[in-house]
Amino acid sequence: MFNMVFSSVVNSVVKDVVKVLGGPPRAFDPASLFVVGTMAQVPGDYIEIGTWFGASALVTALIKKRMGVDGTVTCIDPFKGDTPEYRLATPSKEAVLESAQKLDVELDIIAKPSYPWPKELEDRTWTVGYVDGDHRHPQPKRDLDNLSARTSSYLIVDDFGKTMLDIRSSVLNFMLRNPDQTLFMVFKNCIVLRKV
Repeated sequence: MFNMVFSSVVNSVVKDVVKVLGGPPRAFDPASLFVVGTMAQVPGDYIEIGTWFGASALVTALIKKRMGVDGTVTCIDPFKGDTPEYRLATPSKEAVLESAQKLDVELDIIAKPSYPWPKELEDRTWTVGYVDGDHRHPQPKRDLDNLSARTSSYLIVDDFGKTMLDIRSSVLNFMLRNPDQTLFMVFKNCIVLRKV
């Protein structure tokens, strides 16, 4: 079992990662990083869809390292897009790996879209999944369905705020279609579902 508290370790790791990334726009929402850092304490492998500059993946890998929690960290992101965020900064696999090197953590990065599902990940499963990819319909639904079939315990969804209607409706419809997914936690714009 793990402690569902924003511990001093989680606070320290979030601070270290935000410092390495230089803050916004490379690390948009520290609130979600506290949730991800807490969920990183769950033993097992972690996968995320939507990496941007790697803040959530870096927090997860660094928590696992500092706390001695077993598990790998896999990231899926094509590192290209047409959303307004791409006018602020241009993420890349190389930039994420450079930050991982600075923090002395390992990440497995698949620089491809999450749909269709990457063939090299077809037979893999994870314990915790994190959805923060393309926020436009129908992609949140696709990402939830893909990760639900491949994760055994928890799904974290970022940007579940009032203005993100495609994400909110996708999550609510997903919960209706999947009664084995229950609400575990909501913190600010982040929701965590637990498979029972």
